[in-house]
Amino acid sequence: MRTSAAGAHEWQPIDKFGGAIGDWRTTPIAGLGQSADGHWAIGGSEIRRAAGFTCWMSIRKFANKPDGSEDWTYAGKLANFDQGGRVRSGGGSSGAPEAIFRLRNVIWPAPSTNKPSLVLYVHRPDSPDHAESYVWADPDAKLIGINLRWVQGSCTRDEG
Repeated sequence: MRTSAAGAHEWQPIDKFGGAIGDWRTTPIAGLGQSADGHWAIGGSEIRRAAGFTCWMSIRKFANKPDGSEDWTYAGKLANFDQGGRVRSGGGSSGAPEAIFRLRNVIWPAPSTNKPSLVLYVHRPDSPDHAESYVWADPDAKLIGINLRWVQGSCTRDEG
């Protein structure tokens, strides 16, 4: 959902990196409706408002610096969201492997006894559905971070 210039809320389909899919004015969201208890849903899945986060990532380069010390990439101010949003860094001409951070604010369905959690996953592009590793925190955490020795970073909840 986005807010229009007039302040109204408008539904807009997005991809896993937060980019718009089609024109929200002409592309209906298939199956969108309200459940009996008033929650918005698509099919059997509840729609929850995403919280914005700003992330940074640093990835160790394949080659060390001329003095022999480790060399790292850095990408900051990466806009993300906690309903499956993804940001990526590295790859290409960066000299470092590509890594993807994915954020989810997870509510486990019954009969699970797991507590709701904010989860930060690290993926490699050749295996986007399998997490290389992950960490979790309280669902209302303002900051979540990870250091896997070859990739490190964190995501901070946006204010407002």
